[in-house]
Amino acid sequence: ILFPITNTETATINMTAGDLTEYTFTVNGVTTADNYTVNASPSGAAGGAGSFSSKVLIGHGYVSAANTVKLNMYAKDNFGPTAVTFNISVYKM
Repeated sequence: ILFPITNTETATINMTAGDLTEYTFTVNGVTTADNYTVNASPSGAAGGAGSFSSKVLIGHGYVSAANTVKLNMYAKDNFGPTAVTFNISVYKM
């Protein structure tokens, strides 16, 4: 495993309960020619009523194109529109 390629990016998340949505993020340095593990977490305090982490699950993350990562998210409850900052680490395998 090589050192991670990282990025911090903010996205406005607006989801209805039951939505499964892909959000696209820029992570410079990734390519479709290599294999990666993608990890993502929202910044700030986790948990609490009405918070991102109490209403939305981050699922599978993958490199979809050069310099591009997609994260699948599922809304357990209605959420947003709210700006959420994501810390993304992509590890080349």
